[in-house]
Amino acid sequence: MRVTSLTAILVLLVWGAGCQSTSGDGSIEEQRGNRVGSGPIELQDPALQEFALYLRTAHPLGFAVVTDGSEATGTVCAVDQTYSGACSGFREIEAIFACERQHNAPCQLFALGRSIVWSNPGQWAGDSRFGNFIAAALSLEPASYPIEIVWGSEVGAGYMARDPDADLAHITVSLDPSAPCHGEIHFEGASNSGNWGLICRGGVTAQGQVRPASEVTTSEPSDMLMIATGVDTNGQPVSFEIYPEIDS
Repeated sequence: MRVTSLTAILVLLVWGAGCQSTSGDGSIEEQRGNRVGSGPIELQDPALQEFALYLRTAHPLGFAVVTDGSEATGTVCAVDQTYSGACSGFREIEAIFACERQHNAPCQLFALGRSIVWSNPGQWAGDSRFGNFIAAALSLEPASYPIEIVWGSEVGAGYMARDPDADLAHITVSLDPSAPCHGEIHFEGASNSGNWGLICRGGVTAQGQVRPASEVTTSEPSDMLMIATGVDTNGQPVSFEIYPEIDS
């Protein structure tokens, strides 16, 4: 998928797999067949952790699981689909194919967006420590704020999902669409000041502070809300800018 400008970026992110077209013979409907899961299933911790990460995102598209519940793959859109429309062509079979490519095993569709489509899944979350977060995230429709990030010499983009009634926001950024980084911002009450942290696949982490743009610079674009600065575990500087919520 081609990335356009940073301010209009819309990246299709696949946990552990790049954005690729579907393959195989027949129409999408024929390929899908009965690929929506049904019957009791218990997602094991690796799959539940993926689901928790998937639900942290502002715009999840589709989530597929290996049929024994051991592993899973989520596909999300990095910024609101209405921002440029680049994810509007998403087809649910793509989530299934991505899961099967990543895990080399049969997969079925578990969720579309935040709605579980697997029929009669039973106690699918078991007693996992992810259960409470997943239950809360299933009912959350957070506001989405675009992010532009500079990490060392690389640039990327993402979004912040912030519940206006909470002092916590979830952030997802990507320098490589196949390896998004996830994290949180802990705000000081209802302000735009606080501390942030990110963790990426491979174990690289970064952390720092976020402040209102007006307190950091007088030359920022008028629509910039916040500026975050910090460093990663390798000593590279990390900074990102947060822009106003996207209109739906």
